[in-house]
Amino acid sequence: MSGDGDGDMPTPPTEGLLVLAGYGETQDDRLLVAVDPETGSNLGQLDAPAVAVAYDGAEDRYYWYVFTAADLPDDALYPTRLADLQVLRFDDGSGEFVEISRTSALPPPRPDTLVVLNNRLAYLSYQVDGTPVESYTILNTTDPEDILEIRTEAAAAGQFFVGLVGLRGSAVDGDAVGGTLDLMIADTCTDAMIAPGVQCSLTVQPIRAAGSVSKGVAVNIGEFVGLPRFASGTDARLVHAALHRPDPVNAVVLSSFDPEDPGTPADLPTPSTSQ
Repeated sequence: MSGDGDGDMPTPPTEGLLVLAGYGETQDDRLLVAVDPETGSNLGQLDAPAVAVAYDGAEDRYYWYVFTAADLPDDALYPTRLADLQVLRFDDGSGEFVEISRTSALPPPRPDTLVVLNNRLAYLSYQVDGTPVESYTILNTTDPEDILEIRTEAAAAGQFFVGLVGLRGSAVDGDAVGGTLDLMIADTCTDAMIAPGVQCSLTVQPIRAAGSVSKGVAVNIGEFVGLPRFASGTDARLVHAALHRPDPVNAVVLSSFDPEDPGTPADLPTPSTSQ
């Protein structure tokens, strides 16, 4: 199944659906399944060894980006194989996934870190050249039949990439190409690896991913322990961070800031704290 010409355009989604990657009857039987969120019924499926999935719901796109890999390693944090990327549409009329394109040998993704921007796809990844190295990757998805790698950049020594969030377009034009990413970097850690009880400093690195890729001013937003969590809003164009502060113990601090300028005091309000 392939092609996206006007003559065989898949019927776009008319109602909500969930797309899940999982197993069939055995672990050798790996599937991509479209599920009705209200009834749980199977709307259609595709044989695919998916390791990460993201959806582009922009008008007239409706694409699913599905990274696939032959093996799903037990330790998913240290993949050693390059990944392929399938661009799919789900045809409501036929109940089938329609393949638009397939791109091979991309840096493997870290699941649950894919960020869809306007004609761009960004994700935390690994450079596979001997020993895997934490990285981030930005792809140009303007032409879904010709996906291009724009940049893959590795973490510096002593840094860990602990999150990636983003917002489409810009503050003045939500439809502008690309968008703003915030790369969350843990550094100056008290141990060589991120682990429970290890204290690190969190740096937010804004990245503008458009016709070119450029970096804004990186800002340190404080110390944390454990694993921080991040999310992005759309209406207010804010990034939200939930951090476990080392003092007092187990205190959770919620912070919101401007993704393009996380160091602006007015956009970094005093966080609320709760146990």
